[in-house]
Amino acid sequence: GKSHKLPFLKSDFHCDGPLQLVQVDLWGPAPLISNNSSYYISFVDVYSRYTWIYFLSRKSDAHKTVVAFHIMAEKQLNCRLKVLQTDCGFEFRTLHAYFKQHGVILQHTCPYTFEQNGLVERKHRHVVELGLTLMAQASVPFKYWSDAFYTSVYLINRLPTRVLQGLSPHEKLFNRKPDYSFVRVFCVQCFPLMRPYNQHKLQYRSKPCVFLGYCSQQHGYKCLSEEGRLYISRHVRFNEACFPFKENK
Repeated sequence: GKSHKLPFLKSDFHCDGPLQLVQVDLWGPAPLISNNSSYYISFVDVYSRYTWIYFLSRKSDAHKTVVAFHIMAEKQLNCRLKVLQTDCGFEFRTLHAYFKQHGVILQHTCPYTFEQNGLVERKHRHVVELGLTLMAQASVPFKYWSDAFYTSVYLINRLPTRVLQGLSPHEKLFNRKPDYSFVRVFCVQCFPLMRPYNQHKLQYRSKPCVFLGYCSQQHGYKCLSEEGRLYISRHVRFNEACFPFKENK
């Protein structure tokens, strides 16, 4: 008659290297589609606390995204994934045959016991709250939530944390300090070099855009023009005292 949850004791599990245990979870659906995405899936390496984020159009895309992450992580980090931990979501149940073939242990939490996947669950809260803070500061429309969440993960991976004794997840995983000179204020006014895009010699060399974050495939900035066109450029000047979305309200 008085049944309730039992207390969770602090785990003494310890990882000695990357990919020994990776927690994964799906977030969504969002009330608005952003860059053709309604969901995102995040992977958190327990050893380094490093986070990878992938945006999905449909929940059913989770299977191929997990497979792609597995291949990428092992290639880039030059080590084997040992244990992948998920909740009991249907989108993860189809992965058993794949991971059994590759010798990876696929662990599930007990039903309705999200606390067993607490690291990635807390990471969801961290990413979403930081993303909403970035958007609120610059009065960013909600349709750009995916850009804000990606920027959140980019910053979280590079911020020192007490959990890692003052190291950042990036430094813990890659054994080198991140490049903080590349970091800029989210959604400020920016001026990318437009010479390569000009069609004649009397066009302006730049024009005002909005900085929408960092590109995942290139070492450059995403710049949104007033016409809605997205430019990727390394050669960008920033006016960090001006927030175009806020001033246009």
